[in-house]
Amino acid sequence: MSFSACGPPATEEPSASERTTVAAHERAGRILFIGEQGPGEESTGLFIMNADGTGLRRVTEPNVAFFSPSWSPDGSRVLFEGVCEHGDRKFDPDVLDALDFCVVDADGANLRRAVSGPGIQHPAWAPDGKRIAYSAVSRSGDSNIHVIGADGIGRRRLTEGPGQKRSPARSPDGRTIAFEIDDGRTGQIYVVGAEGGTPRVLGPGGTRNETPSWSHDGGRIAFSSDRSGKAESEATKELRRNPGGELLPPNVAAQDLYVMNADGTGVVQVTSDPSSNYAPVWSPDNMHLAFVSDRDGQNHIYLTGLQGGRERRLTTGFRFTEAPSWTR
Repeated sequence: MSFSACGPPATEEPSASERTTVAAHERAGRILFIGEQGPGEESTGLFIMNADGTGLRRVTEPNVAFFSPSWSPDGSRVLFEGVCEHGDRKFDPDVLDALDFCVVDADGANLRRAVSGPGIQHPAWAPDGKRIAYSAVSRSGDSNIHVIGADGIGRRRLTEGPGQKRSPARSPDGRTIAFEIDDGRTGQIYVVGAEGGTPRVLGPGGTRNETPSWSHDGGRIAFSSDRSGKAESEATKELRRNPGGELLPPNVAAQDLYVMNADGTGVVQVTSDPSSNYAPVWSPDNMHLAFVSDRDGQNHIYLTGLQGGRERRLTTGFRFTEAPSWTR
């Protein structure tokens, strides 16, 4: 396994041969994400772009999609947290825990509700497209990982006990689910069998390890972590000075991207800069990661190579972007 040495990304223009190589990788697939272009009519929505940042288009109307978009295995549909039926109810930021899981065709047609229920969040499709893994918050305030049929039938809980269990990600063979557990002191990446069992921690370290993402060959897991010990990013400090910023936890350490083998060994740091980098997703050829970074003062989606190359920003014209998902 080969990775570039950690350090600030180069800024000089790539050579003609490098541009050709990068373009070949970036043409593969499409990237889905949540973005906010501005207030009013241009508010939060679901967007799709080509993997090189071109061909941007909106999939949902404003104030329909809010969190956790996930491609269907065949790339024809999108699953997300949001308001599924036009006029069914108005969006209320104070009741985000009442959002449903919605499905819409990749061209924006056929918006419909897939799953409803209190406290459901972070939906992720299974590789066969027949089931959805997700996290659900209980009355105690703890959350656990569940699975349910894509038709909303057959709900089953896979984990139990205290703590926040979030961000499930199904392995390509469908047998294993990676997720994060926050016990109030540290957050670590765990795996559990798709039929349940005892969760097992992977690559422990740091106090925040989040957003696991499987490589398409199932051999590696990318995730974000604060284990490098770097200080809070300047963008987060700025948010703290804005109205409502006092609600942020104090001194949130900035995160970087890491990759480990599927058994938790061989942890390698991928990014290293003063910003916070998180929410990695794999390119179809497992050679690149798309991710979110606040390095330009706002959250945007970036691309980095795992065998050298330069990091570069893919999104422009947004107030923020979140939660990329990459499909073939």
